[in-house]
Amino acid sequence: GGAIYWEGSNGFLSVCSFVNSTVNQYGGAIRWSGGNGTLSACSFLNNHANEKGGAVLWSSANGFLSACSFANNTANLYGGAIYLDYNTINVSDCSFIIYRPTNTATVTVNNLIYYYSHNYDVDYYENGNLIHSGQINDNNVTFSNLDNGKHNIDMIYNKGGSNFTNYINITGDIIEDIPGDITVDSHLSASNVYMFYNDGTKYTIKLADYKGNPIINQNIQITIANLKYNLKTDSRGYATLVLKQKAGKYKIVASFNGNSEYGPSTIVSTLSILDSPITKNKNSEIYFGGRFKVQIIDVYAKHVGAGKVVKFTIAGKTYRIKTDKNGYASLKITLKPNKKYTITTQYGKFIKKNQITVKPVLTAKNIVKKKRKTIKFYAKLVNTKGKPRAKKTIRFRFKGKRYKIKTNKKGIATLKIKNLKKGKYKIYTQYGKSKIKNTIKIK
Repeated sequence: GGAIYWEGSNGFLSVCSFVNSTVNQYGGAIRWSGGNGTLSACSFLNNHANEKGGAVLWSSANGFLSACSFANNTANLYGGAIYLDYNTINVSDCSFIIYRPTNTATVTVNNLIYYYSHNYDVDYYENGNLIHSGQINDNNVTFSNLDNGKHNIDMIYNKGGSNFTNYINITGDIIEDIPGDITVDSHLSASNVYMFYNDGTKYTIKLADYKGNPIINQNIQITIANLKYNLKTDSRGYATLVLKQKAGKYKIVASFNGNSEYGPSTIVSTLSILDSPITKNKNSEIYFGGRFKVQIIDVYAKHVGAGKVVKFTIAGKTYRIKTDKNGYASLKITLKPNKKYTITTQYGKFIKKNQITVKPVLTAKNIVKKKRKTIKFYAKLVNTKGKPRAKKTIRFRFKGKRYKIKTNKKGIATLKIKNLKKGKYKIYTQYGKSKIKNTIKIK
């Protein structure tokens, strides 16, 4: 990589700028070789690779590249902006800025994303209308009959049954507002934002001229729902806003009104906020030995997969559980039945609390009987879903003697006791870790 070579697993790189970086072979700005990496909200301008991946070459499995912007990146062989060695790497919500002279009705865009040994169908939409179809590894794509204005085109490719959307923004180099007055075209670039409520995510927008040079110290107006914000671009042309909206889906409208040097520009993005990565947690009744289960998701509402650590705290004890391949983490509940407990689930800085009531799997009733030759004492066994368990051995202890009796198809074990005198007796019943105590009273 011309600027960064990343080797470690589970890497995360965000909100960086890469300008005028060149490499002899792979990844003009970044070569990513660590598994399970995430690259987001970065900008790439005027980077070049003599072989593959003008801005980024990704040579490891299971990566995610999102919400980045690319302008004027080139490679001599494949992947003018991005080259991917594995089909387990996803590219989503990235913007590709294409500069062109005004009064040009036909624009040819060289290959932007290239998957090694895999090719995927891609459709291009403008204003909801399909304007072109092809494949992700095509050498180029040509858009014809364009007017002199800017064109925002959705580039959607399908991989493994899922759609991944990126954006091609075609702009011009100058605009003429009033005869005799010429202003340089400006361009706002921002990506859709996916986040959890109050997780500290920032909306990042960049203002640049037609060559990608930052336009500094300019006011940007941001509108989200009914709220308006005024931001000012920094020395790199960026402006940021910490997002504190509640869970939901919003439209972000960013506008630069222009000035004597630069023309106006507007961009619309989508803001999707989920309540928490901790899902499927609920107040519930759980049988002794059953499990309290949650699923952990990412900001795109997809499960996080295996190996993520979730903390459960209940009855004063904390347990660290790793998620399974579907993002589920579960805790076996073996607390005293017939009681209510508060269980706290923590994933990172996110916390959820629930109430659970532990129900017994082994039950029996106190009995009061008149004296008779034989007394029957019943115990019932169910599984963690409340269904009867047949042919299971229940242990009884009564008057110093021990008995083993198997349950019938209804989950019931019956102990027959003969010749009991009047009085009150204790009887103990056990199955596994489930133990109960009852009384038998003979009148």
